[in-house]
Amino acid sequence: MYINDVIKNRNHPHIIILTKTKNFDIFDYLKITKKLITNNNIEYYTDDNKFLFNIQIFKKDMNSYKKFINDIIHTNITNDHIYLYFYNYYNVSNNLQYYIKYVMEYVSYVKVVIVCSSFNYIINSIKNQSFIIKNNTIDENYKYYDTIINIIYSIYITCDFESFISKIRNVVYNTFKYDVSIDFIINKFINRLLDKAYILNKSKIKLINRISTLEHKKSISNNKLIVYEYIFIEIYHIIKPSLNVYYNLI
Repeated sequence: MYINDVIKNRNHPHIIILTKTKNFDIFDYLKITKKLITNNNIEYYTDDNKFLFNIQIFKKDMNSYKKFINDIIHTNITNDHIYLYFYNYYNVSNNLQYYIKYVMEYVSYVKVVIVCSSFNYIINSIKNQSFIIKNNTIDENYKYYDTIINIIYSIYITCDFESFISKIRNVVYNTFKYDVSIDFIINKFINRLLDKAYILNKSKIKLINRISTLEHKKSISNNKLIVYEYIFIEIYHIIKPSLNVYYNLI
């Protein structure tokens, strides 16, 4: 999912953007005009009711920044939406994170967007209130993703069920380890399977229905690794008979 698809909505949820680079510039990504403001040791970018803070500068004078944000909130007599962006979000004290949590929970017209390179930097009470988006610049890496999909396809063809489980588990684990968009891989892989003439139509219908059902489980699961493994296993059971016939593996 692209970040813009969510943020373009005025009343979007709180958001955590996981990105490979610590200095991801959300204003540049969204093509928002930004203006640097420096005042009384406070430094931030702004564009109308949007405020972008480098959390590494923020935490050096946390009290001043907290006072600044409180002033913004309390002088907002019209209750217009205020958007607080925190980037370079790493090595942040629990004290500061609990303040951000407070703002998220008790000020309904404030929307928080956190940009970080690792989920581990964020406390659970913030994670639980946020919509998670992984930014992997997929458009620039189609060949890279095609290679991964080719590897997965070869596993389906060459492996019996026992060895398949072992190898697909490693694939899923490494997508999380290296911050690869596994959702994109699964969608692209399924589309490739649907294009294969040798896979029976009834198998394709079953595949679509089964994946749709598993999408819900993925959204509510606390252990997404297991759900993603299960998705690949379900695909195996559905398409393996067709692969066996086509590649004469029986």
